[in-house]
Amino acid sequence: MRIKIDVDYNGLVFFDPITVQKVDEGARQGVNLLKRYTELDIGDDVLREGAFVPILAIDAATYILNIEVGDPPKNLGMDDVVANSNYALKVMEKAFVADLDALMDWRGQTSGWVELGISPGNYRVSIIGFRSCSSEELIEAGYKVFFSKVESLPEITADTGKNMRVNYPFGDTAES
Repeated sequence: MRIKIDVDYNGLVFFDPITVQKVDEGARQGVNLLKRYTELDIGDDVLREGAFVPILAIDAATYILNIEVGDPPKNLGMDDVVANSNYALKVMEKAFVADLDALMDWRGQTSGWVELGISPGNYRVSIIGFRSCSSEELIEAGYKVFFSKVESLPEITADTGKNMRVNYPFGDTAES
């Protein structure tokens, strides 16, 4: 599945709202979950329990998301610039992706969210950031997101603080 998504609040988040409600009883309408999860210890718990998979600290821009069920490739492709693996995601009903602002004013409603079309279950999630360039300009940038179905939620080894920028100025690098 290929999705084009606009990011205004410097991040994306993958989640199932049913899982969010089950994992965090404090996830009520109007609550700033981003603040709650970054300021309280519960943030690590909701990640471990598969409530969210974030891509943080990225530029406000339009991105391409390639959603795939299965394992990521063993080697990065020519346009791949960054990778971050293994997150945990529990899908009880439906999985969505949304701009980070979905967490900043939690509504528990699907307006503005994009459904991913993956079946319920436990997933190990790997993210590969890519960008395609001509000799003079950025053509497109985005993320390949791999959902590998697993029996139980995996241990998280992904780094939420990793630089996942792919839409940076031409000629720059993600590691700069």
